[in-house]
Amino acid sequence: MKSLLPALVLGFLVAVTGLIFFFSPYGQKLEEDIGLALLFKLRGPRPPPEDIVIVNLDQISSQKLGLPENFSKWPRTVHARLVNFLQEHGAAVIAFDVHFVENRDLEGDRAFAESIRQAGNVVLFERIQRESRALSRDDPSGGTLEMDRLIPPLPLLADSALVLAPFPLPKLPVRVNQSWIFKTSAGDRLTLPAAVLQVLGMQYVGRLQQMVEAETDVVGYFVSPESDAVSSAPEIQEFGQRMRALFLQQPDLAERLLSKLAPGSPLLFATEERAILRALVRLYAGANSIYLNYYGPPATLLTYSYHELLSEESMSGLRRSDVELKNKIVFVGAARNTWSGQKDGFYTVFSQPDGLDLSGVELAATAFANLYEGMPVQALSPAMSLFVLVLVGLGVTLCCLYASPVVAFFLLAAFALCYLAASHASFSAHGTWPPLLIPLAVQPFAAFLVGLYLKYYIAGKERENIRKALSFYLPEKAVNALAKDLSFIKEGDQMVYSVCLMTDARNYTMLSERLDPRDLSILMKEYYRHLFEPVNTMGGVVSDVVGDSMLALWPSTKPESALRKSGCQAALHIAQAVERFNGQHPQSRLSTGIGIHFGYMLMGNMGAGNHFEYAPVGDIVNTVSRIEGLNKYLGTSILATEEVVAGLTDITTRNLGAFVLAGKSNPITVHELLVASESLHEKNKKALCELFATGLTCYREMRWEDAIAVFLQCSALKTDDGPTLFYLNLCRQYQAHPPGPGWDGVVFIDKK
Repeated sequence: MKSLLPALVLGFLVAVTGLIFFFSPYGQKLEEDIGLALLFKLRGPRPPPEDIVIVNLDQISSQKLGLPENFSKWPRTVHARLVNFLQEHGAAVIAFDVHFVENRDLEGDRAFAESIRQAGNVVLFERIQRESRALSRDDPSGGTLEMDRLIPPLPLLADSALVLAPFPLPKLPVRVNQSWIFKTSAGDRLTLPAAVLQVLGMQYVGRLQQMVEAETDVVGYFVSPESDAVSSAPEIQEFGQRMRALFLQQPDLAERLLSKLAPGSPLLFATEERAILRALVRLYAGANSIYLNYYGPPATLLTYSYHELLSEESMSGLRRSDVELKNKIVFVGAARNTWSGQKDGFYTVFSQPDGLDLSGVELAATAFANLYEGMPVQALSPAMSLFVLVLVGLGVTLCCLYASPVVAFFLLAAFALCYLAASHASFSAHGTWPPLLIPLAVQPFAAFLVGLYLKYYIAGKERENIRKALSFYLPEKAVNALAKDLSFIKEGDQMVYSVCLMTDARNYTMLSERLDPRDLSILMKEYYRHLFEPVNTMGGVVSDVVGDSMLALWPSTKPESALRKSGCQAALHIAQAVERFNGQHPQSRLSTGIGIHFGYMLMGNMGAGNHFEYAPVGDIVNTVSRIEGLNKYLGTSILATEEVVAGLTDITTRNLGAFVLAGKSNPITVHELLVASESLHEKNKKALCELFATGLTCYREMRWEDAIAVFLQCSALKTDDGPTLFYLNLCRQYQAHPPGPGWDGVVFIDKK
């Protein structure tokens, strides 16, 4: 490409195409379904946090502890024993991903409630149920309202728990990529992972409240969970919701607090306190949902079965370090290890080929771990995505436009590998999720197609320009043959019949001496424009132009009278065109002679090595040159051989006799094509031709006095008639010096 601007415009269009596709719902879905999954596959499992433990309600525990196979039928005393065990071993938070909504034996429920109350750090699950309600009680057909209703656990258990929280997940055959943190349809209620983090940070939220009040003008707006006023789950939920509302109202508040909580800040914080406060700030300022940064396939997080913690036999076989629970965050739920026993499975990127999915409790633990670490999957911001896609769009387009297709393919492959490696490194280290499918597939493919099309278009334009340029120098048939096969250069010779027309400007040498070369070039271009038009109009081909001379051809595979007629008409039109040219340039007039011949000749490529010229070859070309030169002796404008005018009745000609031209041995009969002029009107053409024929007959019969008398009559019809003056002078010479025996009237011309 000659200019960078078209390439930049095309690159911008490719970038815009990628942006439109990326920000469309379909593009976002593809990025999530394919791009995000690819990053997880490339990264593989990663080490889970050591502070998170899952306690599994599994079938082995049912067998070991002598419990029903359906864990929902287990007596609540088993869960009470677990809570007591976890409390004794110093668990920081206990979260049940089990909905205790059915009544069991009252004593068991009381024992479980008491253990929850004694632990003081238990989060219980409450279900969200979607319901449809009529907008009007009186008119049920007036429309319905979809709303979420919270179904808490048993009142006895709900009153004992520190906080209640839902954990909604899709019950559809789709891959789970996100988790709710605040459930908007339930009044921005904290979900289970967020509630666990809230409970974990209870001892530090007083400090957080002080920092918030120092950064804002809000004082006394919050109810601290550390105060005596907080004694129920709703108050803890209210604290989190109020905090979130404030952070959403002041978007820069989180950035200011995180800077004060950074490791290098002057404020003093314990390591654990700093980490939890930073996690809380990110929680309140974050989105309603997060993309889960999975740690791996099922059972990647540290998991114990109920029986391993409650059975004396199992405990006796475990080292204390194996069940170290101090300051651990414990999630309790059904995490099956086989597909056949799984009832609470969700399809994820780490679902196993045998059908084993991650369980709900594992998803809750993963979401909490992402919040605590501050490393959920983070898609690039719209601004950064725009920057990346524009940069990639421009880059791949320029690559495809300026490199050959093969080189562009390898460059795009190298770019894809580098981009994929950089994306993998960023995703593995920070959970950053850049656009993947669009810059790796859509934009390169679009750029490659654009590059191929543009190269094809440019090549087509260049070929058309070459064809057009060649058509100025070669016949169209030769140009078409060369475009198909270069072997035409050496194998394209062809014998044809053709009319040959040659012109010559008489005083070109004088003009070239007088005019500046640039002015002479401009003048000759204008001159040839006048000459070429009649040739093209009459179906001829300009074969060659040398200085002041032009050669035009009417080739054919067989002798056709129509071609001869076209050549003669072209000659007459050329004579008129020259008159117009001379009228427009009176100071640079070019008197032009025209010769026409017809015959059999070779059209071919003449030359050798790396230089060829497509030109006619044969005696016909030399002959037409001599005929054109004969105009200077006869004082004529257009001369044609008898082979040209034979049988043409629509063109006025007169026979000028037989001539042996310079360098030739055989005589040629020459005819003049008469052009209407001021000195010879159409009505006088016939009379002149008849008188001249009579004079020519007298000349051939050597009746010099009669011939001179007739030619004098011709001179009276046209005083400046060149052939008449030529023969009048020749007859007088022969009258004084008669020719020898065997003379047949042929005129010999010794010079060109």
